[in-house]
Amino acid sequence: MKKLITFLFALSIYHFTFNINNCSAQWVQVANAGLNGKAVLSLATLGNNIYAGISNSNYSGGVYISTNNGASWTLTGLENSGITSLAISGNNIFAGAFNYIYLSTDNGTDWFQTNYNYGNRYSLATLGNNVFAGTAGNGVYLSTNNGTYWTQTALNNRTVLSFAVSGSNIFAGTDGIGVYISTNYGTSWTQTAFNNKNISSLAASGNNIFAGTNYGFGIYFSSNYGTSWTQTSFYNQNVHVRSLAVNGNNIFAGTSDSGVYISSNNGTNWSQTPLNNKSVSSFAMLGNNIFAGVGVTGSYSGGVYISTNNGTTWSSPFPIKYIYTLLSSGNNIYAGTDAGFFSSTDAGLNWVPKNINMKRVKSVLSYNNYIFTGTQDSGVYYTTNDGVNWTQTPLNNKTVNSLARKNLNIIAGTSNIGIYYSTNDGTNWSQSSLNNLEVNALYVLDSNIYAGTNFGGVYISTDNGVNWSQTALPYINIYAFSASGNILYAGTNIQGVYYTTNNGVLWIQTSLNNKSVNSLTTYGSSIFAGTPNGVYFSNNSGNNWSQVGLSSQTVKSLSSSGGYLIAGTDVNGIYRRYLPEFAPIRGDANLDSLVNVIDVTSIVNYILGNAPSPFNFQAADVNTDNLINVLDVVGVVNIILHPGDHYFASNNQTDNLGTASLHLSGNKLILNTTSNMSALQFRLKGNDAGQSIFNPYNCLNNYQIGSSSKSDTSKNFVIYTVGQNILTSGIYQLGEFTGNSQNIQLNDILISDEFGNSMLTGAINNEIGLIPESYNLSQNYPNPFNPVTTIKYQIPKDGLVKLIIYDLLGREIKTLINEFLKAGYYESKFDANVFSSGIYFYRLESGTYSNVMKMIFLK
Repeated sequence: MKKLITFLFALSIYHFTFNINNCSAQWVQVANAGLNGKAVLSLATLGNNIYAGISNSNYSGGVYISTNNGASWTLTGLENSGITSLAISGNNIFAGAFNYIYLSTDNGTDWFQTNYNYGNRYSLATLGNNVFAGTAGNGVYLSTNNGTYWTQTALNNRTVLSFAVSGSNIFAGTDGIGVYISTNYGTSWTQTAFNNKNISSLAASGNNIFAGTNYGFGIYFSSNYGTSWTQTSFYNQNVHVRSLAVNGNNIFAGTSDSGVYISSNNGTNWSQTPLNNKSVSSFAMLGNNIFAGVGVTGSYSGGVYISTNNGTTWSSPFPIKYIYTLLSSGNNIYAGTDAGFFSSTDAGLNWVPKNINMKRVKSVLSYNNYIFTGTQDSGVYYTTNDGVNWTQTPLNNKTVNSLARKNLNIIAGTSNIGIYYSTNDGTNWSQSSLNNLEVNALYVLDSNIYAGTNFGGVYISTDNGVNWSQTALPYINIYAFSASGNILYAGTNIQGVYYTTNNGVLWIQTSLNNKSVNSLTTYGSSIFAGTPNGVYFSNNSGNNWSQVGLSSQTVKSLSSSGGYLIAGTDVNGIYRRYLPEFAPIRGDANLDSLVNVIDVTSIVNYILGNAPSPFNFQAADVNTDNLINVLDVVGVVNIILHPGDHYFASNNQTDNLGTASLHLSGNKLILNTTSNMSALQFRLKGNDAGQSIFNPYNCLNNYQIGSSSKSDTSKNFVIYTVGQNILTSGIYQLGEFTGNSQNIQLNDILISDEFGNSMLTGAINNEIGLIPESYNLSQNYPNPFNPVTTIKYQIPKDGLVKLIIYDLLGREIKTLINEFLKAGYYESKFDANVFSSGIYFYRLESGTYSNVMKMIFLK
């Protein structure tokens, strides 16, 4: 629930100013790709959470957490250490790096380095309150106080590669001398009969102990706590058994080259599962789900694979690294990847494979219920049922780098043989006049189609892709297009970004002139370029560019969806970033894509030293003076409040979203609301306003007071509820005034509901004491309008009031008001349905006051 804190004007806060350059923002790798390409050496579960220990070749990595059965992963607070082992004890999580052991007691949010400093460590295990660490050459260390102190056990001169716990027994697998057992929590250790092998993995289930070896010796089994051992049938596999796990009657073995094997009869028989070509370093079980952690070796891409049916099938949520293309279409965003075609309906956060057998999708086109994909070597496919079924078109043996549609024609840009087009949704294809170049990109702008080629620059077609002519940007590699208004941008090899405003007759090179630009996309008037050094951004038609992140990534594709910029890379999948962070809506300080009173709150809180999150300097700097100060508050208020109106602010500038009133009963402040209320503001007016003191009751547990200026005798009171509390509908006594409070009036009232929307305050009901200080005629709203608009005005004295509409020639066409009115606040509606479009005027007359405003009627 959003909570609203309303605003105050206080000149005393002018000296709190901040430079915009202090702002920094983040790219986030989308959840489903979070472990793709990462070496998962260890897995553990705590409650419904799954933890993955990552260790890359450069000893970096960290611990990731999944709270949704592996569908998405988030990096915990431990982010820069290579993690080779994990262990759980109660609510404690232990993570072993190469030379350190870390502890988290809050599900991975915070991590603390324990006092372990005894060299390289291979394995971790817990038994009750005891934590065991297996080291390289120094045997086993033990901590009984969550890592505060460590002592070396009697197993003190061995390399311990693995542990298993069964009841009160702990087993240790060593390098070259088999399996040891301790029955007294590590005080003493006994070598079992299995005494001559490298034991790289162990698993226990009751009396049964399983030991995995390397160098082709397979898996051994003991049914009597290690007193005797039998070699299972898994002995002639020339693989290293890196991990073992028991789930019910099934035993799973993860190998270094051949994936996962399963036995359902204590190792008598083994069969290879479909996860058969990976290096599997770890297992974890959660409910009916089995998780396998995959290392990065050779062509193996790493990550976590999941089976929900005891290994019969395995899946990785987003098993891709290379993103060829991204396309936003309605609420969907599509990704063409090296592992097929994927779609997302939540701005790229979660992805669903639409065809796992379609490899290397290099281009995507969507219209109506059709989705077309261009593939490497297999031509064009299409689906009409969101990927349930696919049909390969007769253009079936080409690499199709790009797709576009103009009128009824589908245009396909291929490698080396130019452009093909179809006039019947891919049933038949014809080769165009552009038939001897590699076409990397296609773009439709107005009546023209543009083709970006290798070595041939940009071509243009004015007849739906049948015939093509070369533009004035020749002999250059073109990788990408995008457009903003009538400006067409072209991304090139080495020479950055060019643009044209006259259909390619003249091209101008932008200041981004020394990069290879693989992808382009626009957001309003802003343009983004994907390069081998991340993403660049310009908000002034390419005159200036700034690097906005992913500097270590090669960005192959860009698109936008749901307020996010989506970036596809060539190694690490997909990243996204909230667009308003670098292309904000002016005044939208809290980055919710709305300009409302909550943005005023954000700015004021920041000036007062209590920065909200999120917060955007560029958006908050409404008057664009490169400082955030009270002047920007005024700027935002001028945006969100109806001109000349002090009462309402809402997400969509529409009033009457609820009903509330505020009035004085003696010294008591009374609220009557028909909707849940989260915040209110009011101002005291009158000769004694400056001496009045407000004492709020318990229903208002926080408030602020500020003066408009030193010379103003009035006071502004800003009052708000805090935390998750709101005032539900009803009548409340909010507090009372003391001091000289008999001659005060309430003014400038703003009441907001629980979502930050304004509620009508009863401003035109004079019985609650809302008397204007002066005449005022507001600008009509909306303006321009069609066909009804509202005119608001205020009258400080009782008297005759006239509100008259005039046409452009000064002729009176409509009298809205001609009557005696009490002092107060009013509004009148003008319906121009019977009049012609054009400019009209309205005049307010009362007493000696007269004012005229202009309005525009557009049918």
